[in-house]
Amino acid sequence: MIYILYGSDSFSRTEALRALKAELGLGDAMDSNVTPFDARETTPQQVLAVCDTVPFLGERRLVVLEGALRRLRQVDLLDRKFLLNLEAEMFGESEFRIHEMVTFFAENKGHFVFELTERAAIEDYVQFRELLNEFRDKGIEVAIDDAGSGYASLEAIAALAPDYLKITKGLVSTLSDEPIKQDLVRMLVDLAGKINARTIAEGIETQEEYETCRELGIDLLQGYYLAHPQEELRLGDEEVAASLS
Repeated sequence: MIYILYGSDSFSRTEALRALKAELGLGDAMDSNVTPFDARETTPQQVLAVCDTVPFLGERRLVVLEGALRRLRQVDLLDRKFLLNLEAEMFGESEFRIHEMVTFFAENKGHFVFELTERAAIEDYVQFRELLNEFRDKGIEVAIDDAGSGYASLEAIAALAPDYLKITKGLVSTLSDEPIKQDLVRMLVDLAGKINARTIAEGIETQEEYETCRELGIDLLQGYYLAHPQEELRLGDEEVAASLS
């Protein structure tokens, strides 16, 4: 079972937002330049985008990580695997590399994957791969987000040899009706096999998309057709079971 952390599909969304708001002092009475948040409706990305407008943005993402970590310490990992969305620039930050979340992930090898986003920030792929290997040595795997979305994603796949390729929703959407998209997905599945990576289709919303992804040999599937973001992991498990019954 795959779970997404620190993203619009994060099961820890409410607590992460609450922790971030408390840390930054974003209460009901806020500066006129800051948009009020509702933890029931606002995603971490929206909060962090607003935090970019305040001077102490350097620590904001670590606050969100700590909120997710508190939740993780309370759950039984079982055979679950958790993907953590991270921007490329975070991998080189000393505060993150020694963060207690990294230590927790290393203590629970095989359960956690760093999902790399915002690859445009990578200037030197050789140096960045060395950074990734530092985490891989701790038992943390790496995923490339939005595989198939453009040249940058293909360059990152070739240079970084990730453990997972997340096939972009742009290819998955209406996949069953578009032969060219199917050919592109087959190419990515074949490429993944050559680098010993597993594929994940994201954004599956219909039975047709689900069935086509299965037929094309995609390893793992994600999307509202299977389950919605949940505060409790058990509810996500139950929704997936019901969707596939």
